[in-house]
Amino acid sequence: MRGPFNINLASLILRVGFGLYMMLGHGWPKLMKFIEGGEIKFSTLFGLPAKLNLGIAVFVEVICAAMIAIGFRTRLFVVPMILFFLIVVFIVKSGTPWVGGNGRELAMMYLMPFLTIFVLGSGKFSVDELLDRTPSA
Repeated sequence: MRGPFNINLASLILRVGFGLYMMLGHGWPKLMKFIEGGEIKFSTLFGLPAKLNLGIAVFVEVICAAMIAIGFRTRLFVVPMILFFLIVVFIVKSGTPWVGGNGRELAMMYLMPFLTIFVLGSGKFSVDELLDRTPSA
């Protein structure tokens, strides 16, 4: 049972599964921390203040993840996600082991599906497909 239907279904499952899990499991708590204010304990990468880096993480993990989940401009919104996880794997977690503990393994496990989503695109079961079908005036 190989064919376009299965590819589109796989794309849907990847997008919704990883997009929603990223948004609800990782992004939403960061968004709440960002909104509540107070002392921000977050990385100060590239000389940027912790609050700005937290804002970038919120954008990627909430906004980009939501757009990926619904399939809206999927390839555009998955690029920041891929860059984000490349930075986590090779810079943020550079001093940690690849496997186990708080190492790079989890970040790599998120990176791979988002790379796959970039290759597959949004598929037929997406907002992109609905927009592409809409006749223009």
